[in-house]
Amino acid sequence: MGHNGERSRGATVLRGWPDAEWRIVREGANDGREPPPDAARFFTAEGRDVAVPETRMKYDSTRRRLTLVRGNRAAYAVDKHAESVTAIVERRPGITATVLTDELARVAGLTRDPARDAVRSVVSTGLIHTHPGPRRAFLHYPGQRCDECPE
Repeated sequence: MGHNGERSRGATVLRGWPDAEWRIVREGANDGREPPPDAARFFTAEGRDVAVPETRMKYDSTRRRLTLVRGNRAAYAVDKHAESVTAIVERRPGITATVLTDELARVAGLTRDPARDAVRSVVSTGLIHTHPGPRRAFLHYPGQRCDECPE
């Protein structure tokens, strides 16, 4: 496979023939190996009168059906770490952003920027909240913002 593993070789010639192209890609493994069979899959379609942005697919094994659900690869990469972020904050309420990002990166095998994006995403959903701390730090606490939390 060429083009980052998302198209076959010679695809530039083949792309002029169909009215629409459908593409299903699988979430890649972090270490470059083959992704697991249950890795998330994403669908996109484009062409004449067709424009489906990249959307995550979900497989229902009991009904044997695929459905499209909210999110693309970028959003999914952040959302899948939400449980880890909330678990860290619940274990250590008042944790600073730097320590939280470093611990998430270590636990989830991420680099610093994706870990920071995951923390910001979880804060924006309201699963955790922040309060200002000493030396311009942001302290993270579980749940919605509350008046009882220490400032």
